[in-house]
Amino acid sequence: MAALIYQNNLLCGASLITDRFVLSAAHCVLRHNINDMYILVGDHDITIGSDTSESALYKIGAWEIYPNYQEATQYNDIAILQSQTQILFSPNIGPVCLPFRYIHQTFNGAQVYIIGWGQMTFGGSISRVLRKTQVQVISNAQCNSSQLERIDQGEICTYYQQEAKDSCQFDSGGPVAWFDPTIKRFQLLGIISHGVPCGVLAPSINTRVTEYLQWIMDRTETNYCVK
Repeated sequence: MAALIYQNNLLCGASLITDRFVLSAAHCVLRHNINDMYILVGDHDITIGSDTSESALYKIGAWEIYPNYQEATQYNDIAILQSQTQILFSPNIGPVCLPFRYIHQTFNGAQVYIIGWGQMTFGGSISRVLRKTQVQVISNAQCNSSQLERIDQGEICTYYQQEAKDSCQFDSGGPVAWFDPTIKRFQLLGIISHGVPCGVLAPSINTRVTEYLQWIMDRTETNYCVK
């Protein structure tokens, strides 16, 4: 888990995929000045910055938004960001796996985790500490039936019907992660993108990572977690 810091404030979440690259949402970086943006890793309490011995900031040297990103609909809401220097791995800092072996799976019905420092309630304060909650992947057809917009094949919907578990503002760009019992590692299935105001018992819409694996490989290194 990583965060994007802009002008010393939390901007969005991100996911570390190599020791130089993170994935986030395109809308997180659009029209922002790259000179004021950093990748934060190894942190827990985002208001302190020194609560863990491994917390570190890395200057962003470059980014690329997916070429066909559509701001009005948030289709193709994905961006790659590159650190100027190598991000140091440790037992607590490392890359999430990319789901190459699951490229044809929908994951409908799977239990996944959304992770971030986002707002605890819509319009409220961000969380001081990193939080995660479990939600369920629902089919795009089911998601379409409850949304005013059409869900694209490059999107994956999550929902928790029993109570208002949800991502919220400032969680954008962060991971939708599935724990793979075969390899006992997390696979990055989605990137938190958008939805109706959080916590109102409605699906959230995320970017489906399997649809963008070729683009990710074309733009980044090849030393991924590919288990």
